[in-house]
Amino acid sequence: MLDCQSVFGDTTLAYEKFKYRFTSERITSFYASLLPGGMAVEDARIYEMIPQFEAMHTVTRSRCGALRLTIPALPFEELKQYWYPARTLIAESLFDALGTELTAILMKSKRQIPHHVDGRVYHEYANALQAYPTAQLLAIVSQGLIPYKITVGELPLIYLAYHAPEDKL
Repeated sequence: MLDCQSVFGDTTLAYEKFKYRFTSERITSFYASLLPGGMAVEDARIYEMIPQFEAMHTVTRSRCGALRLTIPALPFEELKQYWYPARTLIAESLFDALGTELTAILMKSKRQIPHHVDGRVYHEYANALQAYPTAQLLAIVSQGLIPYKITVGELPLIYLAYHAPEDKL
């Protein structure tokens, strides 16, 4: 599971407000239990948190009351076949279009890190473009480039990759 606390909705910080503390792995298991051929959860207390998951917009109930996962969930095979190549192509296209400008901003944002700090080169440009991903996502939403309705503040940035159950014939 990949999740990101953002202006789009609560994820990681919301889990900390739950009545019971669950690891990311247990929350992932809960989400995976809602997929076809889903796995069992290790701690049944997580079902007491269903109203909080509904408030986060990660699960919803169907008309008949069945729980349904509302976050994107891709089998690993599709992730490797479709998502990774698309992500690489998008990154290359963005770099071609904005690389010069973003590099200039990055270079202006260099920090002076003391020489005694371990891995100091990794911190020199830390957070220099921190606002860019949020600005990009907001632009994508405002231009209607996502094929479903998004309400900022209600839709978490989460996706789940899983191994699809084997067909049993």
